[in-house]
Amino acid sequence: MMWPEEKVVAAVQAASNGPGFFYLMNHGIPLAVFEDAVAESYVFFHPEVEKKMQSSSLEKFGKWGVKGYNTPGVEGAYSKDLVTDVRPEGEQATKKLNTREAHVARFPEFEQHCGVNLPLYVRDYVRFLTETGNHSDNLRSFFDGKKTADEIGEAAKLFFAPNLWPAQVKEVQQQEETMKKRKQQITAMDKFRPVVTQYYSEMTGLANRMFAVYEKCLSSTAKKEVKFPRKNGMTTFNLARYACEPVDSGNFGISDHTDW
Repeated sequence: MMWPEEKVVAAVQAASNGPGFFYLMNHGIPLAVFEDAVAESYVFFHPEVEKKMQSSSLEKFGKWGVKGYNTPGVEGAYSKDLVTDVRPEGEQATKKLNTREAHVARFPEFEQHCGVNLPLYVRDYVRFLTETGNHSDNLRSFFDGKKTADEIGEAAKLFFAPNLWPAQVKEVQQQEETMKKRKQQITAMDKFRPVVTQYYSEMTGLANRMFAVYEKCLSSTAKKEVKFPRKNGMTTFNLARYACEPVDSGNFGISDHTDW
């Protein structure tokens, strides 16, 4: 990423027409950003469940999977959607539950804005479906017709609500050193939010830089300007911990699904 833009674009085009993947180097994100995110995720996932539950959507919203901490066995059982699933018609979804645990953050968070400035799909999902015309059938099909527009609208509001983070808690750990036991007061989880949000911010900035490169690549191929409508979407950021699974368990941490 330290090369001139034209050289980066040419390299990405060459990779796309060749092996189909590339390594991104010299991106400018300090190694500490990655290392700190891994370290604080380890701290977050290893206390007892009660402490992780402080940031669960079940505690805040009365349902799992929206934001915050999710325990193993509460997400998953995904149905085949009718738009993007390319599996043969006769192949059924396994409907297995996820065996991973995860902390889910979604951006942007809209609660700090006054209601009139919220996107239409957050303010009035029924109207949003109506005004998007044919897209409404596709959007409803993602839910197999099991959800009404009002129900989907309520879900959208929760998706854009403030993210859930663990409280700053302190615990006393016993540590043995030179055959003597002493109590050491440590702060657990207080770094989790700033470290994770910094990681997200850095990666979002890099993603935007890469979107600009992709736009240049596609514009060159299409012989016209190509722009991605990426400013008003929602980003889901999962930090996941996958437990060891028996080889023959048939589990992969997250159940079969499509990322629509």
